[in-house]
Amino acid sequence: FLADGRLASCSNDETIKIYDIKNDYKVDITIPTEQTGGVTSFCQLDNGKIVSCSKDKSLKIWSITDKSYKCELTIPNAQDEEIVFVTGFPKDRMASCSEKKLVIRYSYSPCETIMTLTDFEYDLNNIFVIKGKDLFVTWCNKIKIWNLNTYTLEGEIKDVYDSHQNGIIQLDDHRLLLGGGKRMYVVDFIKCEILQEAQIENYNVIIVPMLTRDGNMLGMGNHSIFWLYDIKGNVYEAMENEKYYDINSLCMLKIDDHKFITCDKEGSIREWEY
Repeated sequence: FLADGRLASCSNDETIKIYDIKNDYKVDITIPTEQTGGVTSFCQLDNGKIVSCSKDKSLKIWSITDKSYKCELTIPNAQDEEIVFVTGFPKDRMASCSEKKLVIRYSYSPCETIMTLTDFEYDLNNIFVIKGKDLFVTWCNKIKIWNLNTYTLEGEIKDVYDSHQNGIIQLDDHRLLLGGGKRMYVVDFIKCEILQEAQIENYNVIIVPMLTRDGNMLGMGNHSIFWLYDIKGNVYEAMENEKYYDINSLCMLKIDDHKFITCDKEGSIREWEY
């Protein structure tokens, strides 16, 4: 969701689309990014602008209004390999990752590089900023906890296995909930230890675990959306996706406590009620 309440998505068709959820998901803006190979990730920065990354190694920064857009800056070959994830950092910064490299830049023109981190044994695919702490984490078969100001390593949690599609949620001031592959974890990022671990049966992939407003854990796998009764991996309810589309993301609908939205590889946006 964008700060103004609209929904935004990106796709392999090289576009970013912005939807008015209060008007039957009418497309307000379609941004043809011209990022070859598709937009792999995007985020909204603190200044309201959108940054997108792509398989063509580029970063682009966009300004948007109610019905229009403008490309403010293009950074070609921003990294050596295709960029798979980008997120905003506090104090006018952003971070992007490609394979085993994470690059932190200023988020205003000319987006000069502040720091490059390369101390990763496996491919990076997630960066998460911890709220209320000057910390961020990276996940690639290890959880690494980094200082958000000095970019130094504060600690790590080994043997936290992930997949190329995963999710991280902050539960409180010391715990994270993580899901990737067929596993879910609760970790203490202050003590750097795994508190709980679960193997999910009958579902091939767990993608983007998240908490509903009533405290249930929501996940996806085998074309299904399911609720977890507890961190031990007990599934107490599942909604089969009748079209058997591969769902690749979900989020809670901000204006309703019992609805959420999914997108899939067929290019569809769906609203669900539970």
